[in-house]
Amino acid sequence: MRVFAPLFALFVLPGCMSAMIASSGPNLSALPTRQDVVEELGEPRDSGQTESGSFDEFEIRNYSKAGTDILAVFCVLTLGTADVVALPFTPYDTARTHDVKFLYDDSESVIHYEVDGSLKDYNEHLNFSPFGA
Repeated sequence: MRVFAPLFALFVLPGCMSAMIASSGPNLSALPTRQDVVEELGEPRDSGQTESGSFDEFEIRNYSKAGTDILAVFCVLTLGTADVVALPFTPYDTARTHDVKFLYDDSESVIHYEVDGSLKDYNEHLNFSPFGA
């Protein structure tokens, strides 16, 4: 018991820092309108029109990725030892600059967004199923 308590405090009490760092950025799928996007990300780098609506382009850092929940669960299941591997890589990954492009419909609601050219469905967080159905 004397050995377990210090080890528990050393690995678990820091709180899985890699998961906290990875999830500290803006949640882009929770921005439903152009006004919300500009309030969260600031003024766009570029704006324009396409045949399907208007768009804004931003340059952001600390983009929250979908895998942060899995990283947190893995960290808890390993009693924090996952941070030994994940922590050195997480600050580098979140410090990188990402190009984000939001497309809006005529009522300025978000249709979808792209991160570094990869299309993200705005409602993908609503369609998640842990059983793949």
